[in-house]
Amino acid sequence: MAGWDDLVLRAQPWVATVDAAGTEGRSWRWEVYGVTDSAGSPLDFTGRPFTCKILDKIDGALVVSLWEFTGRPGGFTLSCNKEQNAGTAGSAKRGSDYRRCRWELAITLPDTRIVQFWTGEFRIYQEGKGA
Repeated sequence: MAGWDDLVLRAQPWVATVDAAGTEGRSWRWEVYGVTDSAGSPLDFTGRPFTCKILDKIDGALVVSLWEFTGRPGGFTLSCNKEQNAGTAGSAKRGSDYRRCRWELAITLPDTRIVQFWTGEFRIYQEGKGA
């Protein structure tokens, strides 16, 4: 089975673990390319509804729910502007220059099923100290 159904089978409990970082008060942008099904055909993310959020821990409090999602065949772009993430670093733990969080990306498929596309660590650096 190929196509979106193939993606659903891989998404147990998610398709990928993706760790990332950003600095509060700066624009963030990620380009994702080469997403294919098991037959090697690009999956089309054009117009797919999504949610992307940063939590303070797994199943924790929301730090920020943001992003602009631009889908295309075989990939997508995630981005947010500096106003959306201003102040999100909070106070980093002692001896650290970043706040450790989790992020999740879920995408709604054409038949309305939701796939937890990825989860992973997200580090938010304080302005002037980070990534």
